[in-house]
Amino acid sequence: MVAMRLGRAPARGDGIWAVNNRPSRVLENMIEETLGRVMALDLGEKRIGVAISDETRLVASSHSVINRKSKREDFARYQAIIDDQGICLLVMGLPITLGGEEGQRAQWVRGYTAEMEKHISVPVVLWDESLSTVDAQASLRSRGKSGKKLHGWVDAAAAAFILQSYLDAHLSDRRTREQGAL
Repeated sequence: MVAMRLGRAPARGDGIWAVNNRPSRVLENMIEETLGRVMALDLGEKRIGVAISDETRLVASSHSVINRKSKREDFARYQAIIDDQGICLLVMGLPITLGGEEGQRAQWVRGYTAEMEKHISVPVVLWDESLSTVDAQASLRSRGKSGKKLHGWVDAAAAAFILQSYLDAHLSDRRTREQGAL
């Protein structure tokens, strides 16, 4: 099942989820209320950055960089991480332009994600990845990484930025729901 977030980053808390292109508030509530580790992917043509959250979904951490070989092997590697880390949700970075549009790259990611979801055991959420690579490069440089060291980890750091953005948006939503329940 692929759950796709519809809308731009500023509207994340008010967005709509879609399953097979049909809006689903039930799925949104189910995914947001479930605790457990979340994995994010920053999909590139040659490398895939992987990040994982803690079980409380507060902190995202870079996990690894996967050198792409074939889709079949990529999907098997994701499932191995899902099984090993106890992942219950996968967040896929979706490249949205600064103008809020989806280009060819976003369509490629959507197609890849639709195929991937047939081979993994957890729901998938698409999430705006705008400027995640720029933020990752700046963060790594500020920690003294440069050259090949920077190049090697930028994809995993970008995945961590994507995941942290997702976690922060949903933490705010969870807190709002908790306050309303009091």
